[in-house]
Amino acid sequence: MEWILLVAWIPFVLGFLAAVVWMVMRRHGVSLSGRLAALAVVGGLLPVLVAVWYTATGVMVDLFVLLGPDVFMVLQDARFIAPLVAGILGILILSIPGRRPRLVPAADIARRTAFTFLPRGWVITLAAVTVGTVVVTCAAGLLSTGDDDTFSFPIGTMTVGTTIYGWHASAPALILLIILLAAGWTALWLIARPPVADTRDVDIAARRTRSRNIAAVITGGIAFHLAVILQSLAGTASLTGTVPSATAGDITVHSPFAALAPVLQASSVLATCVAVAVCLTVTLTAVPEMNRARTSVETAS
Repeated sequence: MEWILLVAWIPFVLGFLAAVVWMVMRRHGVSLSGRLAALAVVGGLLPVLVAVWYTATGVMVDLFVLLGPDVFMVLQDARFIAPLVAGILGILILSIPGRRPRLVPAADIARRTAFTFLPRGWVITLAAVTVGTVVVTCAAGLLSTGDDDTFSFPIGTMTVGTTIYGWHASAPALILLIILLAAGWTALWLIARPPVADTRDVDIAARRTRSRNIAAVITGGIAFHLAVILQSLAGTASLTGTVPSATAGDITVHSPFAALAPVLQASSVLATCVAVAVCLTVTLTAVPEMNRARTSVETAS
């Protein structure tokens, strides 16, 4: 039991360490302060806390069934969509503006889009995580059969089956994924839209920090969702069936993609590490910079 507890929390420890290394090593951006700092803490922690909850329910089942079997099962059934819901709530929190800045008297005619202040690397990262999640979802859907999302394979004259993350289970998650991306785009647009403040450099730096925070929460929410899918598929891949034989004794047959079970499990751990790390970097933007050359700001942009 102690070993299971240790393994379950390793991704969170590694993700936290990666976030701390990022905070120490980063050379660009500014720290947020005031209301924006508080919002960054809450918005960044929310997806992580949801993941911590579901990890705890997985390794300490006897404790959480005290909530009641019906409540426990509802929460477990929601484990695929919970990270996306947490991501949407995190985006809404990060979209709340800070205090209104003093604007530049001259007209600002520069054309700005939702991606004006978002580094290109985050756009690529977000696209890669999204595409990867959709590909894994479609692959799992192709393996499922029926409305109850079952996966089965024959053993002689018998059939062994179990549930799988198929089309029926993934439909709500895909809808929430679209909502999460739309909410993120809207938040980025709201950050980029207001006129630039008179402290132009500081205001632009703050917008870049807030924009990357939005992208980080989206990426984290999707990565947590992907981790749950991969963990579920790893369990499905580990399915085995045993039938008696008059001549060869008991015959054990593994699922057709049993060899992928370790890869799927490792990928789930990696996705969790990435999700924890990127979400905690959002929280850490509220930590004052150690370098005096950097500035803490609170703006409405």
